[in-house]
Amino acid sequence: MIGYLLKEAFDGFKRAKLSSLFSVMTVAFLLILIGLFSLLAQNVDRFIHLLRAEYDIQVYIANYLNDQEIEALRVELTAMPEINRIEFYSKEAAAREFRQQFGEQVFEILEENPLPSTFNMELNPQFRQSGDIQALVHELSEWPGVEEVVHQSQALHQLASFSSKAGWVNIFLAIFVIIGSLLVMFHSIRLAIFARRHIISTMELVGATRSFIRWPYLIEGLVQGFVGGILASIVMYGVMAFVNVQAPNLIHATFFEYGLIIGLGTLLGFFASLLAVRRFLND
Repeated sequence: MIGYLLKEAFDGFKRAKLSSLFSVMTVAFLLILIGLFSLLAQNVDRFIHLLRAEYDIQVYIANYLNDQEIEALRVELTAMPEINRIEFYSKEAAAREFRQQFGEQVFEILEENPLPSTFNMELNPQFRQSGDIQALVHELSEWPGVEEVVHQSQALHQLASFSSKAGWVNIFLAIFVIIGSLLVMFHSIRLAIFARRHIISTMELVGATRSFIRWPYLIEGLVQGFVGGILASIVMYGVMAFVNVQAPNLIHATFFEYGLIIGLGTLLGFFASLLAVRRFLND
C-alpha cells in the first residue's frame, strides 16, 4: 500500500509537470527570500556584538606631548572606572601601516609624520549605553593633550535601528511567504485532483476509502515543499559561500538554519495539500 501511494504521488508530478515545477520554483524563491533576509538580520546582530567587543573609543593624542606626558595620560585614563582595557598605538606604528597601504609619497612631501598616536579603549559593559558613551566622549574631549575622541556609538545606533526594523520586516515577510506558498501549492494540488477526477470517481465506486484517495496528494504536496526547501537551501549556501569568499567571516549560516528552511518548505507543502484535499475531496 505504501509503495502504491508513493507511486501515485510521484506520478502526479509526471502528469502535471509544469504546474509542479512552477509550484516548487515559487516555493523555493519565497523561501530564499525569507532565508536570506533572516540571515541578514541575524548577522547584523552578530556584527553589532563584534563591534562592541572591539574598541569602543579612540583617543587621538596631540603631537606636542612627549613620552612622559603620554604615559601620564595613559595612567589617568586607566584609572577611570569606565575603562576596561586600553592599548597605546604609536604614531610610528600608524605611519608604518599607512606606508604599507599608500606608499611613502605623503611623508616625502611633508617631511614629517603627521599621524597622531592613539589610545584604543574598551569600555566596561555597564558604561556602554549611548548616553554614558556620549558623556565620556565629551569629558575626554576637554582634557589637555587630547586632540580628538572618536567613538562608534552612531554606527552602532544605526545598526541596532536597522536590526530592529529588520525584525518587523521579517515577520511580515514570513506571513507573505507562508500565504504565497500555501496558495501556489494549493492550486497545484487542486489541478492534480481535477485532472484525475474520473479516476477518483472510479476508485470510490470500487470501495476505496477517502484516506486511501487523499494520501497520494498529501505526499505530493509534501514532496513539492521538500524539494522547494532543498533548492532554497542550495541557493542560500551558494550565496553564503560567494559572500564569504569576497568578505571572509562577514556572514555566517549554520546547517541547522538550512534545515529549518527545508523543514518550513515541507510543512508548507503538507498543509497546502491538506487544505486542497479537504476542499476538493469532501466526505
